[in-house]
Amino acid sequence: MIPPEGRATVNLAITSRSTATSVRLNVSGEIDLDTAGQLDDAIAAVLGTGADRLEVDLSGTTFCSCAGITALLNGRREAVARQVGFEVVNATGIPLRVLQLTGVSSLLTTRSHRPPRRPVEAA
Repeated sequence: MIPPEGRATVNLAITSRSTATSVRLNVSGEIDLDTAGQLDDAIAAVLGTGADRLEVDLSGTTFCSCAGITALLNGRREAVARQVGFEVVNATGIPLRVLQLTGVSSLLTTRSHRPPRRPVEAA
């Protein structure tokens, strides 16, 4: 069913895993104008806990618009202001490409899963 605005419904799921000093947010689905506020809220909630480090895991994220980039950059800015480590991890596919094309990949210190190296065959 298409909502009245004429746009398809987009789902975003955010779960968290905590240790004594850090929190990892696992983000699954699409981050766009309709869902970026959920990411903003999740990041703000973690930064309010007193954690020393926040990782935003994008391994389950299939799309990231400029609204998602803005949410990540705002989260990083707030984390820096609170002296909390902030890192986007495991971005692949379209989200990784968007981070690279917008020039924020290195700023957000993004890592991605890479396939293991294949052994070199002897000649």
